[in-house]
Amino acid sequence: MQETHREDQPAPQREQVIADLLREIRTSESTYTVSDFHAPWSYYNPPSQVRGGFHFILEGDCWVQRKSGEFIPLSAGDFVFLPFLYGHQIKDHPASSDSLQDSMTLKKTGIFSFCMTKARGGKRAKLICGGVELKPRWHPLIQELPDLLRLTPEQPTAEPWAGIILRLLDQANRGGEIGSTAVADRLTELLVLEVIRKWLRDECSRRSTGWISAFHCSRLGRSIGLIHSQPGKNWTVDALAKAASMSRAAFASEFPQRMGMTPMNYLLSVRMNLARDRIKSGKSQGWISRELGYSSEGSFRRAFKRYWGFTPGSLKREDTGN
Repeated sequence: MQETHREDQPAPQREQVIADLLREIRTSESTYTVSDFHAPWSYYNPPSQVRGGFHFILEGDCWVQRKSGEFIPLSAGDFVFLPFLYGHQIKDHPASSDSLQDSMTLKKTGIFSFCMTKARGGKRAKLICGGVELKPRWHPLIQELPDLLRLTPEQPTAEPWAGIILRLLDQANRGGEIGSTAVADRLTELLVLEVIRKWLRDECSRRSTGWISAFHCSRLGRSIGLIHSQPGKNWTVDALAKAASMSRAAFASEFPQRMGMTPMNYLLSVRMNLARDRIKSGKSQGWISRELGYSSEGSFRRAFKRYWGFTPGSLKREDTGN
């Protein structure tokens, strides 16, 4: 009978694996708009190919639209994050059709833009809405995120400090003091990481296959974590199996069952996506080839072209517009 290992990692090891993973996730180029609306109101947020979005409810209640078209209610203190910004509406009630686009006034103070409507006598809602770029977008975790993640500080699984961060973000909006941009960016990144961490914790128990299951809930997570943290090491199936405390046969069998590809193909995928990021950031091919464990620039270029179908140089020219 073939040996298999499907038991969960011990809690300390599992937490370390998740901590290492979250260190790879980062946000950049955050934007903020403070919206002060009076019912009835409805606002459409257009889609974006590269950005995610968030809504933090400061006061009142509203409804946000999921990708399926369903509306879910939000209350003061709720934070929702949309990893991939699909076109969606946010409104005072699902039945509202009174668009704000033609009746808003907009001004900018410090890091925040302020969007307001005239008082209409209806219930007030105040929220911070923003855009944020989640990187690296190719990361398997980011690709498996749902359309919407929600953090409510009163939830039993929410950490007490999440509520503190939400209040600090509100204070950054109110104060406009020196350094507010850096503070708001860090607070937003912490909120995004916390809502992802909470989702990971809840989602793990529901998955038996896929990247999250393999990374978070099985011994395979140790080897996957090492591939991400040391992509340039000369990994072999034997070495990765040893890191997972599994026999070579069991590791080579379970990895593709959960991940849909062999360990070496997964290593190649991580290396090639990292290489693409490094090229776009301006790193030289020599530097990238050394970082990712290739013996020469030539071997790196050949591997890159086999994987992507074009050369590293053509990607750099395309990115710079030359």
